[in-house]
Amino acid sequence: MERTNLTVLHILWEYKFYSVISENFNNCEYYHNIYSYQETRFNGEECRKFEKASDKILIFKSFREILNIISKEKIDIIYFHSLTIPYWYWVARLPKNLTVIWWVWGYDVYNNAYGFIRPLIDMELYKPITKRYRRLESTNLVIRLGRYIKSLFFIFFQKKAMNNISYLQTVTDVEFNMLSTNTLLSHVKHFYAPFSTKFDCFYRNDNAKLILVGNSASDTNNHADILQALNMTGIKGKEVLLPMSYGSESYSSFLKEYINSNSYHFKIRILDTFLPINEYEELFTQVSHAIFGVLRQQAMGNIKFCLRHGVKVFLYKESILYKELKGLGFLIFSIDGDLTKEQLDCPLSEEEAMYNYNKWSAYIKDNNIKAKQTAENMLRQKLTE
Repeated sequence: MERTNLTVLHILWEYKFYSVISENFNNCEYYHNIYSYQETRFNGEECRKFEKASDKILIFKSFREILNIISKEKIDIIYFHSLTIPYWYWVARLPKNLTVIWWVWGYDVYNNAYGFIRPLIDMELYKPITKRYRRLESTNLVIRLGRYIKSLFFIFFQKKAMNNISYLQTVTDVEFNMLSTNTLLSHVKHFYAPFSTKFDCFYRNDNAKLILVGNSASDTNNHADILQALNMTGIKGKEVLLPMSYGSESYSSFLKEYINSNSYHFKIRILDTFLPINEYEELFTQVSHAIFGVLRQQAMGNIKFCLRHGVKVFLYKESILYKELKGLGFLIFSIDGDLTKEQLDCPLSEEEAMYNYNKWSAYIKDNNIKAKQTAENMLRQKLTE
């Protein structure tokens, strides 16, 4: 009997996003999905929780166990949900008959400098205040020297690992175009993953008042620079929400100290608790404006919630996301030119909010058409091998 689907082994590093990823892929008829996590990245209690959650979730300890899973489960596709430099060694040693997909999460191509190895997309990520924090946090000389020595080992596997990658999935087309100009990745095809179609209910709260800043405890959010920009607008009495429930603890500590050592004419609330996705999205019904100080691709999930709930979004003009969303025709505002008291006092109109919602809904449908075509092409290729 002719095969009708492909078996995909997902390698995940962030357990927090399993529910979203599995919802998207499990709804696609072309994929039989197996999800796996590395045990060393979780404590014993978390591992047991995931093992009990589904018989499709496997906990592995080593690359040798990954090879055993590939052999036992007859894997067609291995799908890396982000891929940092130390795991190039794995990709370089994978069986040749596998289709390898790398979902670029952002930090793995922008922040991934290691010794002699430069990021695959090498661009400025930090604004002035955050850049000063980065200098203060500079790694000590012994650790830096160790990274330079280790990077010589990883460089040895870089070309072979990149050659073994068949597809890149990026959040933006701008990002894919930048990566595909790199000679190491010029051979890769564009992978489109299925998206959940649960984008069918427009809801905008006319009484929303919160201003959301950033998406995580990551210095690439440039929080301190955004807070300074907000102060300079002269807004008073508003509440600014900073989601900081995952990311760097040292950066989170720095930011809290920075906030306490400065005075603001608005209230700042930090969200430290990691919420289930439904509860987190519920927050956006209280948000009127959202400011993302990221220059690289980051926070697209949060921006999706903004578009769904009629939130006015601000980004730096030089950011990857501003270029992408503006290019697609979304109504997006710039931190550089539009972040004023007048704009912060004025939410999107009903018509503007509906325009962005309809744009995103059309974008989801177009992506899912491309996702289906990609899956069909891969299946045809496997049938002819």
